[in-house]
Order: sequence, then structure tokens, then C-alpha cells
Amino acid sequence: METLPGKGVWLVVCVLVMGWWCWGGGTALAETAIAVEVDPRETVVGRPVVLRVLVPGDASAVIDIAPIVDFTVTPRGRVVGSRTGPDGRPGVVTAYRFELTPRRSGNGLIPALSVATGGTRLTTSPATVVVRPDPGPPPTLAGKAILLDAALSRPNPYRGQTVVYTLRLFRSVPASGIAITPPAFDGFTAVALPGQTDTELTAGGKRYAVSQVDYALTPLRTGRLALAPARARLSGIPGAPGPSVIDGPALEIAVRPLPPVPAGLPASELVGQMELDARVPAAPVAAGQEAGLEVVLSGRGNLAEAVLPAPMLPQGLSARRLSTQDTGGGGPDGFTGRRTVRFALRAESPGRYTLPGPRLAVFDPDREVWRVLSGPETVLSVTAAPAPDAALAPPLLAPAGNALSLAAPRTAYASGRFAEAAQGFEAALQNSCNGTALAVCLDTAASWRLAGDTGRAALWLYRAELAQPGDDAVAKARNAAGLPPLSPSLLLGNLLPRRTMLASGALAAAILVLLLLAVRRWRHTLPRGAWLMAGILAGWLALEAGWLALAPILAPRAVVTAATAALSAPEAEAEVLFTLPPAALVRLGPRRGGFVRVDAGNDALGWVARDTAVTRLP
Repeated sequence: METLPGKGVWLVVCVLVMGWWCWGGGTALAETAIAVEVDPRETVVGRPVVLRVLVPGDASAVIDIAPIVDFTVTPRGRVVGSRTGPDGRPGVVTAYRFELTPRRSGNGLIPALSVATGGTRLTTSPATVVVRPDPGPPPTLAGKAILLDAALSRPNPYRGQTVVYTLRLFRSVPASGIAITPPAFDGFTAVALPGQTDTELTAGGKRYAVSQVDYALTPLRTGRLALAPARARLSGIPGAPGPSVIDGPALEIAVRPLPPVPAGLPASELVGQMELDARVPAAPVAAGQEAGLEVVLSGRGNLAEAVLPAPMLPQGLSARRLSTQDTGGGGPDGFTGRRTVRFALRAESPGRYTLPGPRLAVFDPDREVWRVLSGPETVLSVTAAPAPDAALAPPLLAPAGNALSLAAPRTAYASGRFAEAAQGFEAALQNSCNGTALAVCLDTAASWRLAGDTGRAALWLYRAELAQPGDDAVAKARNAAGLPPLSPSLLLGNLLPRRTMLASGALAAAILVLLLLAVRRWRHTLPRGAWLMAGILAGWLALEAGWLALAPILAPRAVVTAATAALSAPEAEAEVLFTLPPAALVRLGPRRGGFVRVDAGNDALGWVARDTAVTRLP
């Protein structure tokens, strides 16, 4: 390590080490930008924090630290490693590490620093560290051998703003076993911060051992929230007959509500320092195929509770929500890392689809202002899907001599005009898949699938499963289409045809009536167990048939035949929560004002207009 004379500049060089753990989590670094990280963002006078200056690449850099006057700066070397950037690809990054010891309380400023690397000079963004006064020994320690003290880093945070709850155990006597139990933290999300600090101090002529543990608390509601006393249990104290139990003080925290979001900004409860990004694949995709969209919220704060909105979609593009992934961990400033929400985009026709950048409002508690995060606009290029080769189409299942008039659709199918064939099959079926029409129903689904209409293909597959749930050909076609099973009934109804189950149910109901009429006269002819078994079997058949008949009324289901927007309320101008993709199976709920509520599973509830492309199953 050397100091460049006359310029107050440090050139830090140390052993090359690969590994993320060398500098921990943090905000992702763009490939062409210099970034800074400070950990933690709050401290006390005399307790250092770590400053990392992140420089892309592995070339040496000269960082001018002379402007830092609120801290005593100690260089701690440089580390070269790999880090994932906003594009999702790993890149080489060099982290220059400095230990900053605050000289005074207040807001410690780390000004913009000049970085010379690769023949260019760049400038970092400024940062601020909240420095609290050294608490020192509490006044209540005087004359006591053991004391458990509790303190908060700030007494009146905003809802969603993280505070640090600190427990300090002072003891001037030895102890062989110590256990500290924090309060329940009702009204907060609590994360135990790693590490326990053990120090010593002298107060009132006594030497005390001090053990400190910290918890990051994020208030979930406003108003005055009480923190019950913590408790410490010490055993092995000389002269004590048994373990000693010490209670700490009870605290109260006044949580402020967030100020109203300015007009025109999206509603939000996010608090902290964050950035928003969005990306789609650069390579074009074929029509009918899915492409991934990622919306990434990164930074510090309560982003682990963030609900990222569904993307705004241009006409002709549909989306379905996939997974949400959190990367990072809790710290004194809240969750530090990133939340990634993935969507699957799908277009049925070729073209260039422009998605507006996502927007979120985030409250900055340090400056007490709302910031608008705007992600970049993304463009999805969709090419025409290759026309299916008629010679490679699977053979039709319905025999050529079928009683239904299928000559025209069979000819269209053989010529590769699959949409025309599907429409002809539909006209011949008249929405029924019973009996000999089952094979034609499957041919209709195959024709729609080859025509690129997955929604109508799913509709006919589910109609076939309702008509003949136990048929192997139906199950094979449904599995090939990647659709979940329908499970139309309880047990037998999932194996036997619908007509058979309804007829069996009617017969079982008649048998039940006859049993009730005959049980008095002939109850001594057959054993009681035989009568009981006959009644159970007849009752079970009646129950199965009754559920099969009533399920479409009590628990109706529907198939989405085209991409449909699900709204937050039964109103035409309501916010779009998500988009139902074609072939989705949904449950129908209450109706209101021309809308019906749909349940797509995984807590995905929304409202759709009753005249949209959502077809109810019989």
C-alpha cells in the first residue's frame, strides 16, 4: 500500500481474491458505472462503517479520498470478483474497501469521489451515513452490578422504515451462562442482525463487561407501538443461590404515516433507496411462443414486501405472472438486495411490441420526499411462426365413415387449413363430446392447436374430459398440451362417463327409496351389515351423481380462450392486475354489474367482463 504524495490519494493494491462473500450483498452494478456501497448506513460515533467503491473490470484505479472529512479513512485493500449486473449476466468487478470511522454525530457525508482508471476519470455518487452519538453507560447503571438496557436508533420512524433495536447487558460480576430474550415485537417485522458485540467499559469505579445484540425492526402500522421489556437470564454468579433474571426497560415508538403520494403517481408503501429495471430477451421469438420479462427492484428498504405491478401491455400481447425471487438479506436499513418478478409474454401475431417502462413511487425517509422510479421501455420482437407441415400433422382419430358430416373438415385438415378444419368439426359437434363424438372432439382440439389457437384447443380438451374423464386418449391429449387435469367429480366421476354417472345416480336414488320402504318388512331376512352396505353404496352413487350435476352451479369453471385482462374491481376503468393467458382454467365467482370474478389460483383474483373470451364449462 502506498500514498501518492501531494494529492491525498490512496492507491490500494492487495491479493486477488474471487468470491461474492468478500463484499456481501448490495445493489447491482451497471457494467459501465462506478458505484459505492456503505455498510451499515447507520452507526455511532467511533464505530466504523465499510465503504466499497465498485469499479467494473480488474484494472487498477486511483481513488481520491481527500474530500471525505467527516470520517477517518483507513484503506483496507481491493478485491476482484464477479457480480451479476442489471442485465442478469455476471461481470468482473473490483471493490476498493475503506474503513470509515465517524468523527462526529449527525449525517456523515461521503461526497462524490474522483476515480481514475483505464485512462479515464469518473465520479461516484455521494452517500450519507447517519451517525448517532455514543450512548455510553446509561444513567440507571449507577450502583448496579447487572443491568439490561434497551434503545432505539430513532424514536419516530415512518411506517415501513427500519429502525435498530439494541439490547446491552452490563455486568460487573462473572457469569457462566447468559441468555437474552427479546420482546415479541408485535406490530413489527423483526430480523436479528448477525454478530454479538462484546466490549468493556468503566463506570462509577467499576469495570463492566458489555454484551450487545441488535434487531432490525420494520413497523407495520402507524401510531404508538409498545415494546415489552426484554429479559436476561444469568447463571453461575458467585454467591447467588440460583439463576438471576433481569428485565430491561419497556419502550414506546411513535410511527408516523407516510405522506400522501403526489397526484399522478402510483399508490405505494415502499420506503427506502431503490432502483427499478425491466428487460426482455433481445432475440426475437416466434408468434405463439413465450418470452420472459423480468422486472427488478433493487436497493435498500422494505422492498421484500413490494408488490410489483403487472406490465402494461400493448394490444395483441398477453402476460402471465411466473415467480418472484428475493436475493439479499436483512440489515440495519431493511432488506438489502433485489426482488425479481418474472412474467411470460406471448403474442399470437408477428410485430414489434413496445412495453412502457414500469413506474413505482418510493418514499425517501432521509429527504422526506417521494421519488418516482421509472424502468426502461422494452421492445419484444415477434416473428411469424412457421406454418405447420400438413404432412407432419397427426392422423385424425375419428374414422372416415363417421355418422357426422366430416368430409369437408377432413379435407381442410389434410390440406393444412387447420383453422378451417377446426371450425368444420365444431359445426358438426354442436358443443357435444358424448359417445362417438369423442374422437371428433379430440380432432377439433388438435386442429385448433395446429392453427395456433391454444385457448380453443384447451376448451375442447376439457369438454372431452367432462364427457369421458377416464379415457386414455383424452388424458394423453391433455398431457401433451400441458394442461392440468379437470377432476370433474369426487372419485367414480373421474373414471366413468358423465352419462353413466348420472344414470347410476338416478338408479341409486331409486334403490335408496326402495331400501327405505323394504327395510321394515324384510329387515330380518338379510343381516344388518348387508342392509348397511347396500345403503352406503347407493348413497355414495347418489352423492357422486348429485355433485356432478350441481358442480357447474355451485363451483363453476371456465376456460380462457383468448388473452383477457383481470381487473382490480368490477369497473371498466379499474387497474389491470394481471392478464389471463389462453388455455387458463379459472373458477368463476360472484357477478356484479356485467363483470364476474375469476380465481386463477395462487391468490390470483380479478374481475373480467362477462362478454370476454372466458367460456364456461358445462
